[in-house]
Amino acid sequence: AINFSGTDGSAYLEGAKIFAEVDGTPGSNDMPGALIFATNSGTTSTTERLRIDSSGRLLISTTSVIGGGTNALLHLVDASGPEILFGRNDSTTAADDDIGKIRFFGNDGGSYQETATISAQADLDHASNDKPGRLVFSTTADGASTVTERLRIDSSGRLLVACTTPPNSGVTAGLQIQHTATANITLARDDSSISDGNA
Repeated sequence: AINFSGTDGSAYLEGAKIFAEVDGTPGSNDMPGALIFATNSGTTSTTERLRIDSSGRLLISTTSVIGGGTNALLHLVDASGPEILFGRNDSTTAADDDIGKIRFFGNDGGSYQETATISAQADLDHASNDKPGRLVFSTTADGASTVTERLRIDSSGRLLVACTTPPNSGVTAGLQIQHTATANITLARDDSSISDGNA
């Protein structure tokens, strides 16, 4: 362990700690281990905040994996519901600038290719206490190597499908679809026992 301590004027108290511990049952030529990071929130001892377990998973504010998510490499746990915060530190943010982005890649055997993205963008120019934003969902088409926007939720609450500007700009909310061919909405009920009067 590595212990970091400071004096409160009369005694040394532990402020933070990094330590390793056995993470499972050791066997012949087998020593599973975890690396643990702890901090002190203003008490007399430290509390575990983060660990890297023997499977390489990063566990934050938890000592075990969540539910059945044994393949998930990142686990976040919090009594109030965990949050992930993205912040753009730019006082001149303009319309269409990225605020934050989650990108998904797949390896085609030779290199990683982007398959989908979820982006938060400025929907208009930003000003003091005025931060209009939108969410943009993009996917990569079959045979392509870059993503194409498919859906956005703009700062007016409009859901735009297959278009980046609302076909009916006078509507401040709702679903709007635009396509080079006929725009269709398909609703299907998967129920073999459908009878008269069913929705």
